Parts: sequence; C-alpha cells; structure tokens
Amino acid sequence: MVEGWRISGRVRALSLISLMLLAPLATVAAFSEYDNPSSSSPLQIRESHWQSVSPDGLFEFDLSPSSGLIHTRLGSFDPLEDVNLVAPGELMHSRLEVDRLAIVQLFVNDAGMMEKICSLNGCIVLEPLPDAAWRVRLAADASGSLDIINADSRVRWAGPEVAALRLHEGLIEKWSELPTTLDLVALPAPDLAPEELRILALDLGRLNVEEATCGFTLCRLVNLSAIEAGGQQLQLLTMLFDGRILFIEPMNPLRLMNAQASTDIGLAEILVSQNTGLNGSGETFAVLDTGLDSDHPDFSDRILSVRTSYSYDQSGADSNSGHGTHVTGTLISDGGSYSGGQGLVPQSTVHMYALEYDLSGMIAKTGSTYDILRDASIAGARIGVNAWGSSVDLGQYNLESRSLDTFAIDYPDFLAVFAVGDDPVQGSSAVAPPSTAKNVLSIGASDGSSVANFSALGPALDGRVKPDLVAPGVGICSTRAEEATSPAGVACGTGVHTGGDSLYMAISGTSPATAVGAASAGLMRQFLRTETGISGGVTSDLVKAALINGGKDLGSPDIPNPSEGWGQIDLENSLYPMTGAVPRNSWYDNTQELEPGFGFIYTFNLDSSYGIDITLVWLDPSGSSAGPQSTARLVNDLDLQLIAPDGTIWLGNNFAGGQSITGGSKDSVNNVERIRFLPGSQTQTGQWSVMIANDGGGKQRFALITTANGSISPSSDLVTYEDSILTSMESPLVNDVITIQLSWVNQASLDSGQYRIIFEDITSGTILLDTNYTNLEGGKIFAQSIYHTFTTTGQHEMRLSIDTDFEVVEINDEINGINNNIHTQVVNVSALGLRLVPLHGDGSEPASPEEISAAAIHQFDVNNVTGLNIPIKLKHEGTSEEEVKLTVTNVQRYDPQQPNRLFPTEDSWTRTIVEGSQFTMPAQGEENDSINLTLALEDTSADLTANPPRFARAGTFVFDLTARYQNQPLVSHSLRFTINVGKVDAVSVVAAGGG
Repeated sequence: MVEGWRISGRVRALSLISLMLLAPLATVAAFSEYDNPSSSSPLQIRESHWQSVSPDGLFEFDLSPSSGLIHTRLGSFDPLEDVNLVAPGELMHSRLEVDRLAIVQLFVNDAGMMEKICSLNGCIVLEPLPDAAWRVRLAADASGSLDIINADSRVRWAGPEVAALRLHEGLIEKWSELPTTLDLVALPAPDLAPEELRILALDLGRLNVEEATCGFTLCRLVNLSAIEAGGQQLQLLTMLFDGRILFIEPMNPLRLMNAQASTDIGLAEILVSQNTGLNGSGETFAVLDTGLDSDHPDFSDRILSVRTSYSYDQSGADSNSGHGTHVTGTLISDGGSYSGGQGLVPQSTVHMYALEYDLSGMIAKTGSTYDILRDASIAGARIGVNAWGSSVDLGQYNLESRSLDTFAIDYPDFLAVFAVGDDPVQGSSAVAPPSTAKNVLSIGASDGSSVANFSALGPALDGRVKPDLVAPGVGICSTRAEEATSPAGVACGTGVHTGGDSLYMAISGTSPATAVGAASAGLMRQFLRTETGISGGVTSDLVKAALINGGKDLGSPDIPNPSEGWGQIDLENSLYPMTGAVPRNSWYDNTQELEPGFGFIYTFNLDSSYGIDITLVWLDPSGSSAGPQSTARLVNDLDLQLIAPDGTIWLGNNFAGGQSITGGSKDSVNNVERIRFLPGSQTQTGQWSVMIANDGGGKQRFALITTANGSISPSSDLVTYEDSILTSMESPLVNDVITIQLSWVNQASLDSGQYRIIFEDITSGTILLDTNYTNLEGGKIFAQSIYHTFTTTGQHEMRLSIDTDFEVVEINDEINGINNNIHTQVVNVSALGLRLVPLHGDGSEPASPEEISAAAIHQFDVNNVTGLNIPIKLKHEGTSEEEVKLTVTNVQRYDPQQPNRLFPTEDSWTRTIVEGSQFTMPAQGEENDSINLTLALEDTSADLTANPPRFARAGTFVFDLTARYQNQPLVSHSLRFTINVGKVDAVSVVAAGGG
C-alpha cells in the first residue's frame, strides 16, 4: 500500500508501512530490510504513558436562554410574532387531531425538561428543532393537550406543525413542476414499533411505487411515478399528512471515491521500536463496498463472510472496478506475493457487504446504512469502512447522515469511517454526505506535505469542521480482484493471478485514504483495548478523540481548516506522544455523563512548555431533519475550557496559527472541541484545570483525552456561587427578623481541611458571621443559616468570603486561577408599608421569628388530599390609602443534592388567592387595614379517584407570595412557603407527573 508517482509510464509504489515512517520521496530499497511482525511475535511495548482519569469535582451554572427563534428549512421565525413561511398553500396546513404533530419551544435548551413535560402531559418527544424546540406527538386529545402544555411556565410556545416543515426544500421549490418519477428517502417517526414500521412500508407500497421499504431510521421509495406533477403532489401530500413520516427528501445517487496523492502516518516507527504487536489482532471490520475477490491469495482465512442481502443482486464478486478488493487489501492483505502490498492491520478480520449492482457497476444498496452497520455489529465488527458517498447535496446533513448519528448512539462501541469524497474543483463545503454525520470519522486524502488536490473541502454547511482528519490517498498499492473487468487502478508490485493479471493495483483517492483511516482506527482501538487497561469498553468517541488528538498539522500551522480538518493521522503522536526525547502523558476518560447546567473539573500539575493537547468528543444525538442546512445540528452543547495557574482561560476550538488563543466565544456547532499549545508557546508550570460543561440539550456522555508533561493533581476548590446568599424574604422590611442562608461548595475531589469564612454587610460596615470550619469534603455543599435584622432601608451590599486566611491550597482563589471565593449580593430593604404574615392553622399570628418560620412550612397529606389551603394575613403599615397587588410564583422543588437550587416540578400546581389578588387598603390604624386571605394550592396532576390513584409526587416544594404597591412597586414584601409532600404508604400507586 503506497505512495506512488509515474516514471516512464509505470507506477512505482512504496509500501504503506514505509510511507508511514519516512518522508514522501523515499525508495523501495530503503525498506527491503524491514520485517513485519507476525501474529505470533512477542509483544514489545515502549513504556506506556496512558492513564485513566476521573473528574476532581462537579460544578453548576445557569443554562443559556433560548434565542426565541425556531429555525426551519423554510426560514427562521419567532412563534410569538408574525410567522411568514413561504410554501404552497396546500402544504401550510396541519391535521393536529389526526397526526397530533406539534412543536414545543422552551425558554432554555433542556431536553430533560422537555421529556418531563411530555411525561406529564402524555406527549412523545420525536426530535429536536433549533433553537430550544422539539417536535412532539401529542396525546389523543391533541388540542386540549396543546393548551395544557402552553400553560406550563417552562414553555415559551407550543403549536401545531404544518406539513411544509416535513418536506425537503428542493421538492417545495419544484412543487408545481415535480418530476413524474422520484426516488425518495423518508424519516419514519421514532415512536413507531417494528410492526408499525412493517405496516407503514406496506402502506407506502400502495402508492404508485416500484419498491418501498422501511427500516428503523429510513424508508426508501424507488421510482415513485405519476402521469403528471399533480399526481406526484397528491402522493407526497398523502405521505406528508400521514403522521408516521417526519421528513421526506430526494434519494441521492452514490459514488466511489477514487482520484491521486501520498503521506506518512507513523506506524512503521511504532512497529520497529515501540509495539511490535500492533497489527489489528482481535479487531473486525465491516467493509461496505462493491464486492470482493474472496479467494485472493493475500486474504487467507481472514474473510469471515461476503454478504449480499443488502444488494440488488446476489453476487458477491468484485466484477467491475475491483474497488472493494482494493479497500479490503489495504486493511488485511498479508503481502504474500509483494511485501509492499501488505495491509495495515494484517491480523484483523473482515465482513464484506457487497453492494454493487454488477450490471451497472453502481453502489445500489437496498437498505439504510444503519441497517447494514447494525447487522455488522451483531456479527462482531466494530469499525465500518465506507469509501463511498453521495454525488449531490454536498455539505448537507441529510437523512442518511442523521441515520448514522442515530446508529452511533445505539451502538456506541462501533466507529463508522467515511470518505469525504473527491472534488477536483475543491469548492467550499463539498463534503459528500453521509460523511457529514457528526459521529462518524470523516477522512480526506493528503500527499505527504499537503492536502491532495482532489480531496473534497469542508466545512459542512452548518459550519462543522469536516473532514475530521486526512490520511494517505495517492498511489496506494493494494490487492486487485482477478474478476475485475474495468479495474480502477494500474498494476503495481509483483505477482499475477492465474490469468496473468497483476495481483495488485494502485489507486488514488479518498477511497484508499478512508481505508487507511479505518485501519488507523483499528490500531488505535487495539491499543486502547489491550494496553491501557480501559474499563467499560472502547467507545467510538474515544477512538476518534485519540486520533484527532495526535493529528499532524500539515504545512504552516493552521488547524482546524476546511482541507485537512484537524490534520493528518499520526499514529505515533496519538499512541506515544513525545516532545523531543521526552514522552508526554495521556489521560483519558469516557465514563462520565453530564446533565445540562453542570460541569466537571479535572486538575493536573503540568509543565506547559512541552505542549498541551486536549480533545473532547461526544456522540451527539441525531440532529433536526427539518432545520435549515445553515443551522447547527448540535443537540447537546458541551464546552471545553482550560484554566492556567495564573487564571488565564482558553475556550475550545478558539484557534489561530494552529493553536489555542484567548478570547473568542464558546463553540455551539461542533461535537469535537480541542485546546492545543505547541511546544514552547507557553511557559507556565503548576496547576491547570480542564473544565467540561453541558450548556444545553440532554444528559451526555463524552470522551476526553489530555496529553501533556505532568501528573494528575487532586485538589480542593472552595467555591461560592449564584445562590450562596439567600434571604428568607426577597425584599425584607426594615427591623424585620429574617433568615439568611449561606452556602458554598468544594467542587474538587480533595478534602479542604480547616478554613475561615466571613460574612459582612458592606453597606453598614457590619460583620455578621466570622467563624472557622474544620473541613469540607470534596464534592460536598455546606450551608449555614443565621438570623438578622436590617435597621436601615435601601440597598445593602452583602459579601461572603471563603478561606479568608488562605489556609487551603486551591485550584482557584485569590492566589491561583480565578478568584471564586467571594460572592456579593445586593439586598433591597424596604420601608414599612406592607407585611405578609403566615398564620397558624387556628388563624392566630406567630409571636416570634421561630414561629413565623414554622408557620410558613406546611405538611401535605399525600394519602388523602390533592391540595391544601394556606391562611395568610396581609397588613398595611403605610400612612395613606394604596392599591395593593398580590402575585404568586410557580411551585418549584428543592434538589436534595443541591438544596439552594430550585427546579421546575414534574406535577402541575395551581395557586389561587381565594379572595382575589388586588385590594384597596386604607392607611394603618383605619378599619380593614389588614385582611385575612386563603391561598389555595392544588396539585392538578394528582387524582385520588383514578384506578390506580395518582398521588402527588413526593418532595420539598416552595413558592413565593409577594405584595406590592401598584403605583410604587419598590414598596413590597415577600414571603416564602415550604410544602413537604411525603411518600405514599400504599403499594399499587402511580405518582403524578409520571407515566
């Protein structure tokens, strides 16, 4: 397998093993003494510097708010304003009561919250739609369900989905002149059971179509025909209003990826001096290609099967171009007749999926790629080799791309590798789908010093970095199929078939580059599996992260860029990274999951002068089918951040000159994020912090690799945060006794030891609390409450300072990193005017601060009631008549793990002031200057008469009641109530808010 160039009309080729070691213009003779290890060779390994790592702590932050826009292929719009989508009138209708398809937009991008809303209201989440919106299927009473969802305080907007949003924009543009014959791909709704998919395929077959099939992620309609455009419109409308289909787009023709180039990926040096057993042993590949010359002498018994069940014919032969045989040889050829034709993973095995229709020589699969790769996974393969792609819709995230992202989520230990395609013009965003999928490894071709002049350029149309990497792709000498009548390459190497044709041929293109990329992934996977002691399995995102982390920047440093992505594959730098003669450590983690609004922190003691490489990759759920191609397909938005010992911050993917720079903004487009320092570009030594945050979407697992010179550094990090100072009243009255709760967290893993805190009123110059604490365990929150009375009105600046004597060695404080040990908050203290008083059950007023606190806490008899009545007294202490308005916040729940944070409830609660919410109140001392009120609280999700009964969900819940002057809103008083809902005693019960 080789780099090659044309001399005197012949192709001269170097073995792939050799091209991975030396610069491009070496000779064959230079490698004649090299002996490749056999499967029985003893394993010789240079000391491995790989180590698993776990986060030092967890931190929390507020999710970014939604932009308010919903992005579709017909345009972006704010649903709360006038919506102006352009499409034929017959497509601008919905059949809500029939298909029950709707769109729900939240105020924040929180998929978990959306799932809970649907769990409560009987709807099903189908797929995301940017920004912070989801396509859902409503409950049976669609209109009523939509009204209830719209009333939820977490929901910004909910409404029916029109049919036009389910049709590809190209078909909409041609609506009045639709072709009389169409090949289509449709997205079946994910809530369809296997039997329902079978029925859908039968129903689609009743259209005027030659073939209709449905798999888990795609339906295919071949030769959908009509006499004229109107007939096609009717057939499309039938599908669009069916309710079982979420999107329809044209089916794209597929092509193989062959053209001309060469490069070096560093495997030979590893085999010679570091790991002689790195040969693909134990790895199985699935090759989806034209077919295979399965009795080629270089394959021996390493072909496990040749499968034709997804092809239009039952021939497994490689009878036209010989493309599939060449790709397979790049992987597993033993070079028996020509050592230069040996594959990169000669001890691995292959399942071939023959997809070529022999009569046409075209790739023409009958199922989706998801279906084929699932079959391959069941057969034991863990890497899929796909040296083909679409010839149209370049740069687009189409339904096949989406299907592959779904596959990666369903089969996280399987890595699909795709060619980005050949494009001699090298126009922008010409990457061939489905290599535009987020979770595949997309490979371009390089020639040793630059990107090959035929390798398709990125980025994807939504701005994602593609290709991911480049690999050797010129003059690759590999096995030739004996039966190939129109071989894709020219003869190379030595040895002939019985008929006299060469055993080998040389091909150039992103096809052979993809085979090299897949082989590299197999070697990376073998290394992780056998040499690192990894627990929990080797996931595809970890393999992808490791290859990208070691990528070599071609030419002048400028990664990431549209031609090479993150660089060319460099196995030696991925497996055994060094700076000069000094080996660097690699720490990896692929076991953690992050909820939205939370982050992990990893701490290391590093010498940055040796360079730092950090790569974060995650398997992101499939993106929206209905969103415009220019809008990010990212669903779960993780962010990478690095903090230096002096507090300088670098953000993921903010690059210039091939390395990270400060400033910039967070990346909300890619599911690959990197931070990189070239050796010598930084000089700081000490404690560095790597932070991973989930800024929206759903719960997400990730793979993280950090490569540097240093060691793991478990540390302490005492942190104040947004709710570190909480007052029992939002706007306390002067001379009122209130409770102030102080809290802080040790967000790192190491116990803190002794520390001192000071809490003070800066405005009045008063220290309210000054005390020492013996210890705070890693990952734990501490809370302390005090009573306090403000004696002056106006704004009081309160300050909480942690570790004031610098007794704790921290990741971040006044000395190191960012000072996160101080939190200030302004408390507005109101003059006497209004006062809310919680009453005892007998209607009497509390006589002390302790009694006031107790009267604001209520126990909920979950076994016998669905609501309760809370007695309150409203007192007017002003000197003139005033209009007073009462407001009640939503009921929220405490998180037991984070008692200072409030979250939406899963149950729906109504809050009603029985006597009304607006009053005219006379001056203090006059008749009726105080009013007794009843606040009725009802859990509408609970139903004790149901069978089985639905009880209120257990937990601790709070809400705030506020009274304020209508003409002077700053004169106000708030009171917080706490409701304790216990667990149910019964056995056969259903909690409200659940399914």
